[in-house]
Amino acid sequence: MVVIRLFWKWLEKENLEAENVSYVDLLLYMKYRSRKGTGQLSIQNYMSAIKHFFEHLIGEGKISKNPTSEIEVKGVK
Repeated sequence: MVVIRLFWKWLEKENLEAENVSYVDLLLYMKYRSRKGTGQLSIQNYMSAIKHFFEHLIGEGKISKNPTSEIEVKGVK
């Protein structure tokens, strides 16, 4: 999936591992996407895909909590 590939590239650029991503890291990623010209609705869709990615990691036992659980994209109705 393109969204996950873009997220993965950002993680590599920031020297982060998916298993260690925090709420703050995700906020930084949303700001990064916004600076790249990604609209709020698209960012919301990105975060939805990323949320499913982290749910997959939970299912595999690689993480215990989904860092996207409290993320909300403001300005999207």
